[in-house]
Amino acid sequence: MIFEEKVRTGAKDLEKGNLMGNKAMLEAFEDIAGRHSDSLGYGLSDMSKTHIAWLLLDWELKVIDRPKYGAELTARTWSRKIDKFYGIRDFELVDSEGKVRAAALSRWVLLNTVKRSPMRADSEMEEKFQSEPDRHALPGEITKLRQPLDYSSEIVYKVQRRDIDIYGHVHNIYYLDMAMEALPEEAYSLRPFDSVKIVYHREIKLGDTIRCRYSRVDGRHVVAILSEKASTLHAVVELC
Repeated sequence: MIFEEKVRTGAKDLEKGNLMGNKAMLEAFEDIAGRHSDSLGYGLSDMSKTHIAWLLLDWELKVIDRPKYGAELTARTWSRKIDKFYGIRDFELVDSEGKVRAAALSRWVLLNTVKRSPMRADSEMEEKFQSEPDRHALPGEITKLRQPLDYSSEIVYKVQRRDIDIYGHVHNIYYLDMAMEALPEEAYSLRPFDSVKIVYHREIKLGDTIRCRYSRVDGRHVVAILSEKASTLHAVVELC
């Protein structure tokens, strides 16, 4: 089942060249995923009854033709697959002529919010989401990112209140902000990046100090987000 909504690029969505940025695209996709779940009885407003939430594990975004300011767009999403504890969700951002401007793939784990542990999707949930395994916004499966062994620069950041979401940890899209801040100027000047991958490993909480370590690997810009002592890997972000 495809779920879609109209969106329009505003001033806050713009980045280099007055074009829609990657963060704005991910925000549009995140919002429509939430509203899709809302419509099926598994949204934020239902958590007090269901005690379940979808926790994001991976993002993969490909930009095909970046929208300009004021563009009227349709964000659409659908479940590709729900398999035991996990769900795969696809996204497209489509212009008024039906052209796909950006596409994304994501992987989620179903979480019991009381026990704070993964739970298995039941048959009722699978039936409601009406997964479409043959419809792919991006081909293939999500590819895993590895933390580079070496790095050429790093920044240190202390997590602020503004970074925290309703679940009490750093909002998933803000990891992209952290990665962008960690880029050296020669890499940052190459933006916008038309390929973004984010793999989440461990949540970050208010007051945590993190290290964002930058590496260039085979032409790709990779940022590993680690704990203060670099003993815990929180996420890996790849831009190219």
